Amino acid sequence: MTDLGLFTGIVAVIESLSQALLHFTWQAVLVATLLKVSLSVLPQSNFHQRYMLSVSALVILIAMPVFTFVLNYSVSAGLPPSTLLAESNLLFNSAGAEQLGAGDTGLNQNQGEWSLSSLVFELSKFDIVSIWFVGVLLALVKFCWDVHRTYQLANTNVEPVTPEIQIIVDQLIQKMKIKVGVRVFKSTQVLVPVVIGWIKPVVLLPVAVAAGLDREQLALILAHELAHIKRFDFLVNLLQGLAQVVFFFHPCVYWINKVIREEREFICDAAALEAMGDDEENRLNLAKALLNTAELKQGNYSLMA
Repeated sequence: MTDLGLFTGIVAVIESLSQALLHFTWQAVLVATLLKVSLSVLPQSNFHQRYMLSVSALVILIAMPVFTFVLNYSVSAGLPPSTLLAESNLLFNSAGAEQLGAGDTGLNQNQGEWSLSSLVFELSKFDIVSIWFVGVLLALVKFCWDVHRTYQLANTNVEPVTPEIQIIVDQLIQKMKIKVGVRVFKSTQVLVPVVIGWIKPVVLLPVAVAAGLDREQLALILAHELAHIKRFDFLVNLLQGLAQVVFFFHPCVYWINKVIREEREFICDAAALEAMGDDEENRLNLAKALLNTAELKQGNYSLMA
């Protein structure tokens, strides 16, 4: 491949990527607006429909810039090199400008190849892609660090739960038909119950929660966490995080992810009630369990008495 062919390919990629990023600014607003309108119509109790709608919105959001990039690249790649270079608003040095002004196609007549050093990108398009790339790199580093720290929680300052709690876990695993092996530990590092991993998932219970809730409330909390495992929500959450890495600059992505997480929690609450029996007593116990967990998180350890 000649320098001209390589360069025009790079130009086509940068042009297409900058167009995809620019168009994404309004595409995300459009998708988020449609999702907001749709959610306002759906009843709050339709957790599954609201969740699927939100996930679909995120998938569409991810697909839009990919489609825009491919469309722009196919057009740019099909243009003659001279046309692509002219439309890319490149700045030439004096030698390159003289050659172009003389009707030269961009080939160095002495060497027969394009001199890349004679070209300078217009700052606007190059800066859009450069700033986006740097932002993605920084967001990816933070994301990887957060994932690393999360997995470290499963191996730091943890201890086995009591036999009574383990019996509850084993019964729920059988009742909820969970196929993967689940480990449950007490932890001094977390403030709320959490699930870590999806291949070998771990449930971490704060020490205060493990000791401060009665059996029925603790069973509902555990059923909620096991529902996350059954649904592979940790993996979905990782994919949501990667979407935020790529589109770190747009608040609509964060809002859609927030809606997905909220609806997911409601679904797991419903799954916990289904596992334990969806009656008034268990609904009240679930409400108390959530309230008590929140109070324990704030340090109100009087609930442990």
